[in-house]
Amino acid sequence: MAKTTDNPTDETEKGKNSQLLGRFGTTEECGLACLFLAADVTFCTRIDLNLTGGAELNYGVKNPAALSK
Repeated sequence: MAKTTDNPTDETEKGKNSQLLGRFGTTEECGLACLFLAADVTFCTRIDLNLTGGAELNYGVKNPAALSK
């Protein structure tokens, strides 16, 4: 999505700063979530596992480091 804007670098930084950890999730983290859901030993029924880094917890900057800039 950032590539469709006038300033992709700035939009990417805004996206990172909307995460509590100040970064996007990695491919490995998404893969581990898939393995967790696929494992026979997980006691889960009908859950939504949001891989969002906390972005849905409200809108705006959540990264403390970005707030001090």
